[in-house]
Amino acid sequence: MYKFRLASKQQIASYNAFCNKHLKVEFPTEYLDRADIYLLTDKHGNIVGGAAFVQTGDFRSIECVPCPSTRNELLHNYGGNDLAEINGVWLCPSIRKTKTIIYYWHCVLNIMLQTNKNYVFSCSTSNVSLNRLYSGMASLRIYTGAIIPQPGCLGPFTENVYFLEARHFHNFDDFSHLIRSRYGRTWSRLSASSHLPNSNALLANLKPASTIQERT
Repeated sequence: MYKFRLASKQQIASYNAFCNKHLKVEFPTEYLDRADIYLLTDKHGNIVGGAAFVQTGDFRSIECVPCPSTRNELLHNYGGNDLAEINGVWLCPSIRKTKTIIYYWHCVLNIMLQTNKNYVFSCSTSNVSLNRLYSGMASLRIYTGAIIPQPGCLGPFTENVYFLEARHFHNFDDFSHLIRSRYGRTWSRLSASSHLPNSNALLANLKPASTIQERT
């Protein structure tokens, strides 16, 4: 059984250590204090994935843009009280080629729906898979180029910054269709593996964000 739920205060340091291991970034305490951090854990309670939902600025995806005028323009066009950020998205390599990745993204996107906010997020231009997913989320790419490395992040490198309006998704089925489309090939390839969770049962058992879990 995999579970996706809010991290306890004691688990936040472990989450940040995994971000450092998998993403090469160690988030400042001040940033994590503004975030709702969710963890994906296996049946033994081991952390195998996570994501941070930051509800108040400053947002690293905006602050990383090096040109002040461009940054101010982005804040003017896309900022506001209804803006949030998702960051620190990672999964253990052993999870990425199983159907659990479908469950993980359903959980992440379900939380985004529940907050009813617009979201800004970014990733390296070299991350083909994540860029493909973000581009398919009806999101707008608002910046591409070199960035200012943020505290705890090594650089230099280039990133794509995306903006997603809440109005683009009116129900969970829209997100479900996206994930099915993005990972459909993986889903089909693994569906015959008896030791993996049943996908239909997995999706049917999605619950409110704080108690979402995958049944095996």
